[in-house]
Amino acid sequence: LPVVLLREARRSDEVTIVPPEIALVLRGQKVPLESVMPRDLEAYVDVTGLEPGLYQLPVQTKVPPSVVLEAAEPAVVKVTIGQTVPALPPGTP
Repeated sequence: LPVVLLREARRSDEVTIVPPEIALVLRGQKVPLESVMPRDLEAYVDVTGLEPGLYQLPVQTKVPPSVVLEAAEPAVVKVTIGQTVPALPPGTP
């Protein structure tokens, strides 16, 4: 499941999430569990108010009420917030 960002609308810093996807383990009765589609699931990290830097952030999840989230792997992702650093010209030490 892809991990998406929750952040301020005006913010344009480059953000990298590692890993960019997680696995969810769900539990529930057979029929509701079999009817869950990827579009019914959400995984996100909240970077609202964070300054540029490196972070280990918990992944927040949303699943349908008919199932239970057993586990999210990994439960924490590495997030880098920052602006793109321009490349140095060739020959620059």
